[in-house]
Amino acid sequence: MLLCRKCAYALGDGSEPPERCPNCGTRTRAPEPEPPLSVALGTVWRRGAGTGEAVPGDSRPETAAIGRVPAVLAGGLPTRRAPEPVVADIGAAPEPDDLPAPVASSRPFTIPPVTRRIAVPAMTTVNDDLESSSELDLPQLTSLTASASIETIVAPTRPPGSMRPDDVELDLDDLPERGAPPAPTPPPVLAPSSASLARGLHAPPRPRPQRLVPVATRPEPPAVAYVGLGALALALAGLWLFYFDRGPGLDGKADRSDMSVRTWPEGYIEAQAIRLDADRVGDYRAALAEAEAQGDTLGRAEAALCLHLRYGPDLIRRSAAAVWRKQAGEADPRATRVAGLALLAAGDMPGAQALLVGQDDPRARLYRALAAQQRGEDDVAVRLAHGALELRPGDAAAALVAVTSSLAGRRDMPLTELQRVAQGRPDHPLYQQALLRALLGRGRLAEARALADQQRPVAEVSDAHNAQRLILQAEVAAAGGEARKARDLADGARSLAPQHLPTQLAQVRLLLATGDPGRAQLELTPLLRASEDTEALALQVELALASGSESAATRAVDRLAAVDDLGADDRQRLTLLRGRLYAMRGRSTEAATAFSTVLAEVPDAAAAIALAELRVRIGAADALGPIVKTEERLRGDPRERVRPQLRALRLAHANLLFETGRKDQAVAVLDAALLADPDDNAAQLRRGVLAIEQGRSEAGRADLLAVYDRTGGYPGLLGPLGRLYLREGDLPRLADLVLPHAEDPQASDEVVIMYALLRLAQGDRDAADQNIDKVLQRSPGAWEAHLAKARVFHQRERLTEALAEIRLARPKVPDAEVELWTGKIAERSGKPQDALAAFRRARQLDPGLLEAGYLLGRTLLAQGLAREAVTELQAITRAPHAPVGAHLALGLAFREREQLAEALQSFTRAIEHDPNPEEALYWAGRTSVELGRPAEAVSYLGRAVLAPAGTSWLVDAHLWLGRAQHRLGHRTEARAALTRYLQLAGPKAPARAEAERLLRER
Repeated sequence: MLLCRKCAYALGDGSEPPERCPNCGTRTRAPEPEPPLSVALGTVWRRGAGTGEAVPGDSRPETAAIGRVPAVLAGGLPTRRAPEPVVADIGAAPEPDDLPAPVASSRPFTIPPVTRRIAVPAMTTVNDDLESSSELDLPQLTSLTASASIETIVAPTRPPGSMRPDDVELDLDDLPERGAPPAPTPPPVLAPSSASLARGLHAPPRPRPQRLVPVATRPEPPAVAYVGLGALALALAGLWLFYFDRGPGLDGKADRSDMSVRTWPEGYIEAQAIRLDADRVGDYRAALAEAEAQGDTLGRAEAALCLHLRYGPDLIRRSAAAVWRKQAGEADPRATRVAGLALLAAGDMPGAQALLVGQDDPRARLYRALAAQQRGEDDVAVRLAHGALELRPGDAAAALVAVTSSLAGRRDMPLTELQRVAQGRPDHPLYQQALLRALLGRGRLAEARALADQQRPVAEVSDAHNAQRLILQAEVAAAGGEARKARDLADGARSLAPQHLPTQLAQVRLLLATGDPGRAQLELTPLLRASEDTEALALQVELALASGSESAATRAVDRLAAVDDLGADDRQRLTLLRGRLYAMRGRSTEAATAFSTVLAEVPDAAAAIALAELRVRIGAADALGPIVKTEERLRGDPRERVRPQLRALRLAHANLLFETGRKDQAVAVLDAALLADPDDNAAQLRRGVLAIEQGRSEAGRADLLAVYDRTGGYPGLLGPLGRLYLREGDLPRLADLVLPHAEDPQASDEVVIMYALLRLAQGDRDAADQNIDKVLQRSPGAWEAHLAKARVFHQRERLTEALAEIRLARPKVPDAEVELWTGKIAERSGKPQDALAAFRRARQLDPGLLEAGYLLGRTLLAQGLAREAVTELQAITRAPHAPVGAHLALGLAFREREQLAEALQSFTRAIEHDPNPEEALYWAGRTSVELGRPAEAVSYLGRAVLAPAGTSWLVDAHLWLGRAQHRLGHRTEARAALTRYLQLAGPKAPARAEAERLLRER
């Protein structure tokens, strides 16, 4: 039994073991024998003077020395090997190779070319016992280190770029050759004995040779170097005089006077005030340059801080302002005002208020107004801004603070004033951005989108400011349902200001809002590693909750809770997130306690909605009480900041009422919401959908169109409005609604399905099929995709596959569209009873689905139930947008009941509404003949006989036209119509005898 020498693995009983062990990979057979070398490896040759014989130690090489590759242990580490002996006589017989067999080495052996450079590994210490480089083995260095003239040293050649990072490349051509002692002759080495060869042992290793330590010589620098050094010193001195001669003096004390106020030109102060009042980048920069020219360091500081505050953050200008303020000192009367501005720019609102409260000049009032606006004291901000405007009517910043604070303090205030002042300053970016935020907050997204498209980057400001502008545009796009555009804008903002934390967090929020949690997590992870920002930690919790990962959410909540010095808002948010985590785990009691704790402190809409949903789920009494109470508390707050919470509460209230079966109360809640806030897009969209489901199609259509007109596109609007356009056959409007979103690779399933239905309605079945398959690949359980697939099979007459797909389209709540297409497929498959039952269910689920009512009436008529058909079809034809064919079906139902006058009226309406009214013309003409109105009959039937050949009723149309013409006495026309009838009718036509008789009459 052969065993592996390393792991003792059984290799079998055969005489030929495998080349390597199957268990550990160790060689089990000796390598193939190689022919012995005539020269021992590692030998350096020289030629004896005058003899021509090769002897060791000559500087002119005859044969290249080949560096040995160290063996590799089983553990993978290189081992040391004793240097090879030097052969004294090349003509001597070669000694037996006493090298041990390699254990595991795949390094190729190549003969390197002779070179005059050597790569020496970097050394930590000369006497290191371990070799730091496994790529170089120079056993002859002992004999070479004593020589000052090294002619040639042969080392293994490496491919270009393969040097180790710690190797030193030496050029040996410049080493001095004079005065070098001759290289010592290496001592003779005895050949190993036969006994040692039999044991496989080497000769005893020699002592470790000393390493070659390169010593670089430094030549004397030329004279031009000294000249350059002197010029550099003079340049540095000039720069110091230029930049710092107006700063602190040589004694370390600041020059408080700078350039004396008496040297400033007349009108300088007023000109600077006018520049600051303009509140634009160019004017601030002009004020900064003029203050520098006049030596007004405090003026420079104020202009720089204004740029940082209004068009920032700009940390460079803020730091420069701090230096300039120190240079100016505190004797300047503006020092306190600028110091307060500096605290305001740093975000220290209490400190800024403490310094500015005693200042009453126009600029100080403006800064106090800005501080009050930041603190949320809107009334104080309005009062201070108006006070600044009384002293300086041209102060653009004060005017903007006044109007925006007024809007922030009263949510019922119209936007007309802000729109007026913004139109008066079309080139002022801050006015345009303020109007854009106001339009976005009110929900007037169409105007906001148009204004956002007009925004351009602000020149000569910090990248963070332009990044925030892009974030604002991205928020407008996301609010309008343009997810791809929002993500692109957010990515542009992130690349513009990659280190600006507010921009980074805003990008994560947008990615989460547009349904891309994977990207959001990817962008958030570096932020969590870099800092313990509470907003980033809270976003991590929300991402984990959205993905349904309890463990990740638990870790994120614990990490947020471990942050020191959480503020009151952060603690409330932590409690809310913890409650949502409890609800995810099914711990309803703990979740309800957490939500109630938040509501006891503040009227928070998110906590109220979460608590109400929890109570509805567990069937608690007064489940909607938290929403009602929180809404009452928030309604008493007139500020704009509570608008989003009120909208969320009203929508959640209506949705919970609808889920519990109280649809009428849900509609009443939405009516009250729109009465209080007419621009509430979510409430109006929901009311429109509920109206359509309740059969009030016109009211629902009005609501959906109002939302579309106000927004130009809104999340959740595309589905119901698109289906409405599809039912009405309004494909151009459907295309305008769908196409802007169809090109997005990450478009929602709703968008892709609606685009597929558009292509199907346009006749492109292949494109429709591809888009539906795309949805089914990523969402196999999407019932709407299965329904759309069934519609494609229905059009292709593949009824068996259509029936299989419609069976997979089973939503959680029964859907009228599914029942409608189930009936259509059953009707086409020859199953009228199944079709009748499906149409009845569709009609009951959605009374506003007029097509279901029309098909139900037509099916009843086909089964002989004319009375029920009349009742159903009369209700359908009263709607303004009745399906094509409903009036014709009603007329036929009236004929079945022998109500010819009512039938003729229905046929007349069908002619008015049907774009292809040939059949309605035929029945109208025939009914007119039966009612004794041949003249009307001739007008109808004369157009009906123009129908394409092969139409089922075309032969009878010629007969009835001949009868009407005969009654009117139009013999020639009657003969032509009857002759055409006899040509088209067969010989066994029932009216052939009558036609022949009429032809015989003169």
